[in-house]
Amino acid sequence: IFVSPASSTVTICSGTSASLTATTSSTNELTWYDVQTGGTPQVLTYNIPYTTPALSSNKTFYVAARTIGCSNESLRVPVNVIINNISPGVIGTSQEICFGTKPIKFTSTTVATASGTISYQWQKSTVNNDSSYSDISGEISEDYVESSILNQTIYYRRIATSTLNGVACSEVSNAITVTVNPLPNPP
Repeated sequence: IFVSPASSTVTICSGTSASLTATTSSTNELTWYDVQTGGTPQVLTYNIPYTTPALSSNKTFYVAARTIGCSNESLRVPVNVIINNISPGVIGTSQEICFGTKPIKFTSTTVATASGTISYQWQKSTVNNDSSYSDISGEISEDYVESSILNQTIYYRRIATSTLNGVACSEVSNAITVTVNPLPNPP
C-alpha cells in the first residue's frame, strides 16, 4: 500500500493551520497521525487534504494508507510542518514636535525576530486605525527618518515580514504618535 505526500515539508505562519495532502490508489484511504507509531488516527480520507489544528511550533504528522480490512501502519510517511514565526519588535516612543518641524529618527527599542529573512515596510496615517495606514514609498529599512515637515499629528508603524521557504508572514509593530503642537501667537 503506497502513500505519496504532496510535500515532505509544509511551511505555515504561526497560529495558522496547515493543509496536508498525499495520494494513494483510489481504493485506499489515507490515515493521518500525529505520532510515528501507535496513537489514534486523526482523520480517514480518500486523497482529501487533512487540515491540522492551529500550530505555533514545528510538528511532524504521519500518513499511512489502508484498504478495507488491511493497513500498513508500519509505513507511516512523515510530513513536517515548519512554523514561520515573526515578532515585529517595538519601534521608538511617541514624540511631540512644533508645527513645521520634523520628528527625530524612529528606531527599534526591541528588534524584530523571525524564523526566516526579515523585511520591513513603514506606514503612516493621520488616524490611528488599521484601515487608514498606507505604505511610505521606499521606506523598507529597520529605522525610519521622516523627510517631510509636519503640520498635523501623524501616526507611524512598521510591518515586519519573515520569509521562510517561500512563505511570507507579517506582523505589525506598535504605533507611535508624533503630536504636532501649534506655534504660539506672536506677542
